[in-house]
Amino acid sequence: MIALECVIARMTSQAWVPAFVQGGARVLQQIFSQASQQDIGLALNLAQAVVPLAGNQSGFWPYHLHMATRDLTKNPKPPKRSLRIAVLIADFYQPYPAALGVMFDRGFDPGDDPNSNPAFTASPREGCAIFTSAIANLRKTQPLAEQEALFTTIHEVGHLFNLPHVLTPQPHFLSQSATAAPYGNGAYHFLPQHAFALSKCSVSPSIWPGGAPFGDNGDFANVNLPPPSARAALFGLELDIAMSLREFWAFEPVDLDVELRVAPGVARRFRVPDCIDHGYDQFAIWIEEPDGARRKLRSPRRYCGPTKSRTIAPGRPFRRDISIFGEAGGYAFRRAGYHTIWAEFEPRPRQRIVSNRVDVQVRVRNVGSDGTTARSLLTASKAARTLYHRLPIAGVRDLRRLASLACDPELPSRAMVGYALGRAMLRHADAALNRQGGELLAQAAQQPVLGVHQRELALAISRT
Repeated sequence: MIALECVIARMTSQAWVPAFVQGGARVLQQIFSQASQQDIGLALNLAQAVVPLAGNQSGFWPYHLHMATRDLTKNPKPPKRSLRIAVLIADFYQPYPAALGVMFDRGFDPGDDPNSNPAFTASPREGCAIFTSAIANLRKTQPLAEQEALFTTIHEVGHLFNLPHVLTPQPHFLSQSATAAPYGNGAYHFLPQHAFALSKCSVSPSIWPGGAPFGDNGDFANVNLPPPSARAALFGLELDIAMSLREFWAFEPVDLDVELRVAPGVARRFRVPDCIDHGYDQFAIWIEEPDGARRKLRSPRRYCGPTKSRTIAPGRPFRRDISIFGEAGGYAFRRAGYHTIWAEFEPRPRQRIVSNRVDVQVRVRNVGSDGTTARSLLTASKAARTLYHRLPIAGVRDLRRLASLACDPELPSRAMVGYALGRAMLRHADAALNRQGGELLAQAAQQPVLGVHQRELALAISRT
């Protein structure tokens, strides 16, 4: 058995405290003890559950949540296993204000917070948060909000034990919340493979908090899940991917163009979840390595909570581009050579759409001086994160140095640099950088190597 102290803390006066916490939160003890066959013992600490830690602050970045977790748990760094976990009650999550909850402590730098510190990644899965103002905005009435707050807390604590989302016809604790209403009692259970994993918490670093990074499930990956062949294809929709630059260095900011459309000759409309992003469980990007090994591209972002729907109709496809040169923990392409990329979308449980395949060539590094200048600029940590997330993470000086690459005739991906950097600059508070960002987008749109969707978007943004 593993004994863990669970510290529940209120971050701000802007967040209301759920009734189950005010009542002692013993439901958390009972659920995780029963599911794990008494292998997990949670000792609840509610000393910080009333007086807010951050006064009346509104909205929290991962940095704030990491700092609070560190101060509340005081776990040694790095531990063999964590002694305490934290459940934080806040109002909103700044990177994604509609999020109902988040397990932010994933064991790698997600890249979406300019203040990310490597010290926070040494001991994964020690803290999670629920956002009660976001919950109230979605559920409207207090009884429904209370119901959602309890489910979301159990869901996020499940992530602390490295339990992933699983799409099934019937909901369970690791299902993403529904849009229309909170789940009823029928969803209050763990899948058999999740319960089995919880029962091994005391002996497996893949499960205990402070062990393996989130998503590294070791021997517990996909236990009891049906094989992909058991999933039926969804007739009438097509998923198409393309890459305008097919030969590149691993550090170049390449994108995948994605289009979901109604197949020719089909007159129907389709309602699908609005989650064409590999941060959602319904959408996956796969890479086949030069040696034939296949792996799923791991997004640094993970989305918990209900998703909106989108209508796909004849002549009205959905298009977007996805940055794929990075993934959770580093670069997406780890070796030189030929790679094959494809995508899968599961709009409904057990129904999936598989895209076409795209072959690319990752160039060999360090051959003479070829690409040396570009490599030195693009491989800087803040520069890479700026281009991947299209956020102004790098400083003003570095942003302007990167802008020089958008005009470098020797760099094949100069249009992609200009596109990503232009979008990042438009989000900066500096007006001069905003103007330069618009100019970079207009310039990138003139490059034939830029994808069709990227070109249309770049032109539309630069003209506003």
